[in-house]
Amino acid sequence: MPQRLKLPSLANGSFRQMNPSDKRLITINVSGLHFQTRDDVLSKYPNTLLGDRKRRIPFYHKDLDEFFFDRHRPSFDGIFEFYKTGKIRRPINVPLDVFLMELTYFDMGETVINQVLKQEGCKYTRHGEKAPNSEPRRTIWYLFERPESSILAGIVATLSCVITLLSVAGTCFQTLPHYRQKVTNITSDPLRFHDAFQDSFFCIETGCVSWFAFELGIRFYASTNKIKFVKDILNILDFLAILPYVVTLVLLLSNTRGKSEVSLVVVRIVRLVRILRVFKLTRHVTAMKILLTTIYRCRSALGTKLLFLLTGTVLFAGLAYVAESNVVGSKFSSIPESFWWAVVTMTTVGYGDVIPVTAGGKIAACACALFGLLEVSMICPIFIEEFENVLKSYSQDSAKILRQTEECTEKKLPRRPSLQSLVEKETSM
Repeated sequence: MPQRLKLPSLANGSFRQMNPSDKRLITINVSGLHFQTRDDVLSKYPNTLLGDRKRRIPFYHKDLDEFFFDRHRPSFDGIFEFYKTGKIRRPINVPLDVFLMELTYFDMGETVINQVLKQEGCKYTRHGEKAPNSEPRRTIWYLFERPESSILAGIVATLSCVITLLSVAGTCFQTLPHYRQKVTNITSDPLRFHDAFQDSFFCIETGCVSWFAFELGIRFYASTNKIKFVKDILNILDFLAILPYVVTLVLLLSNTRGKSEVSLVVVRIVRLVRILRVFKLTRHVTAMKILLTTIYRCRSALGTKLLFLLTGTVLFAGLAYVAESNVVGSKFSSIPESFWWAVVTMTTVGYGDVIPVTAGGKIAACACALFGLLEVSMICPIFIEEFENVLKSYSQDSAKILRQTEECTEKKLPRRPSLQSLVEKETSM
């Protein structure tokens, strides 16, 4: 249990706690709450902040003969108990995200953090790419990969999101009738290469793609694992965001007029691929990243849902066809024609473009709707549970980044003035 201690004499302040023997008592001050333990208790975990004698030296204050940490006091109760018993448990009055932040700050290790997440019902933990050790790659990595690490990194992430939205908006506005013919002529006529740069949409596209290429190249340079970087799905999407512009340039530089029809087909495909740039927001918007990760982890449940959907579609489309096939002017002309009605009914959309009119058809429609509701209700709890687990794992990563940022800040801050120096200053005045 934490103990309230009397302050030692300022005149007899010692340096013994910086290099104590294994049996010496060590005083730890966490925002005014004092803890005492022997050095050998802390030394059992040398990879932690308190267990490493060299790493804890900057927090030692000679005048008070203690180690001072301006951290969350209730959370340290659970951390201090771990040093004594080897068992980690979150205090009841401490939120999970705060406790994870403190565990990361005191560098308790991935194993301890994973134990806490497992106790809280989190089945999965996320292990991101480690930051490079050398400069300037380390600074670049944090700048482009961790928007929450600094204000400048947040500005870069915001700029990237704005450019992505601008590119997607330009793609959408190009489909308006006023601009459609002009864009088609530019991309299909090889003699209009120089005229293309007079088009505002093409200039915006050039600027956006220039940023995308620069961002992808600089991130590849700062990456510690090039192979993993190339295989990452988000990086593949970044490459696909650049590819349509390259294809457009090839079409503009082409000197063959006879392939204009083929060019138009390629232009339509290029426009479709450019819409996929909206997924670039996933890199900077944590909510989208969490959602896509949740969908990926629920792929097995989603596969089961699709199987049920296929089964119900065939079953109820067949029942509706049998009940409605003899009605004059019926839109249930065949079982494949009835698939659309079955899917719309099971997903509770109900457009109303195809409706049954017979009693048997209405009974089949009711059964189809109830089957769809049961199908949706089965997958929702799985999806919600997985979403909470992914959210917890991302909170762990955010806490780790915050700790690393705070460590860098503390190294730049001046050392806290000692109590004795303040007393001497007041006396001299």
